[in-house]
Amino acid sequence: WRRVGGSFVLEPPQGVRSKAIVHFLGGAFVGAAPHLSYKYMLEEMSSKGLVVVTTPFELEFNYVDVCAKLLRRSEEAVEEVRGKFPSLPVHAVGHSCGALLQMILSTMFAEEWKRDSLVLVSWNNKPAKDSIPQVRGDLIERIADGTNEFTPYPPDLNDFLQSSYSIRKTLIVSFSDDTLDESDIVEVRKRR
Repeated sequence: WRRVGGSFVLEPPQGVRSKAIVHFLGGAFVGAAPHLSYKYMLEEMSSKGLVVVTTPFELEFNYVDVCAKLLRRSEEAVEEVRGKFPSLPVHAVGHSCGALLQMILSTMFAEEWKRDSLVLVSWNNKPAKDSIPQVRGDLIERIADGTNEFTPYPPDLNDFLQSSYSIRKTLIVSFSDDTLDESDIVEVRKRR
């Protein structure tokens, strides 16, 4: 792994042809160190010819602010990798909260966040009390300004994404035993 700007980049091993660029965003809390939290999966992707860019983020209640920071933090790495591999497609891959952020970036920041496809793994957009119940008391109630919900509010964000979603190539991955997964909501949008 090598650090480029606010991201980490892993190129395929010597002798393995590069096939595509993957920009990966992890889940809510493990997304702060995706190159470590998802190490084995990302290194396996790289060994198969994918150039991996992953950008850490800290979860905040304002998803638009998180996305704006992700855009700035990832810009240098994505530009460098695109410059080195100009003919390769760039695929956005996200897990859980990272999948939601990829979707927001691909709609609200579409001009700057150009990706050839989206891979959404265990996508969810639940209210804060439902998505982070195990830390609700510790995290939410410590917020000095009284913020206790994500913005845009999940139902409002769902409506926006439904009306703005235009990504032609989308792969939705879900697991039967994942209680936070709401991928079925994305599947319905994708068909419209």
